[in-house]
Amino acid sequence: MDVMIDLETYSNTPNSVIVQIGAVEFNRQTGETLRNFKTNVDAQSCIDHGMEVNIDTINWWMSQPDKARKSILKDGINIKEALSKFTKFIKTVEEEPRNVILWCHATFDEPILSNAYNRVGIEEPWHYRSVRDLRTLIDLANVDPYTYQNNGTHHDALADCRFQIRYTVDALNKLKGV
Repeated sequence: MDVMIDLETYSNTPNSVIVQIGAVEFNRQTGETLRNFKTNVDAQSCIDHGMEVNIDTINWWMSQPDKARKSILKDGINIKEALSKFTKFIKTVEEEPRNVILWCHATFDEPILSNAYNRVGIEEPWHYRSVRDLRTLIDLANVDPYTYQNNGTHHDALADCRFQIRYTVDALNKLKGV
């Protein structure tokens, strides 16, 4: 099964503090969305595990709309608890979680998430060969995500997942000639 993931972070490096994790299970042929996952993460718990904040990213967040900033600031849970909950979500998507296909910006979201799992001592619930990159896909399919309207709060991880699914499915179908 396919799962779109998106992170909101306080840096853009693999060792970034994570402040929100979003994921949506979806059908890659139809775009039908199934279950979803979203949790806010306590930034201090990430720092306590050696993850980092970047001042440029903090300044960028300060320039974002109130709705986006507010979506990441409430009810953050410890990073270890957040990753444990995310693992349970992945394990309920597919009987064998290593068969899950993770879609994301593979040079951003997955390395940060992988690092966080490593930092807290939990095994990633996916196989490294199961990660698919959105940027490569849309480049090969010649799909421009900026032509799509984002109906949710931009930089809310769950809303971003739903938005990314729309152009991912279109790109996959375009490449298949559908």
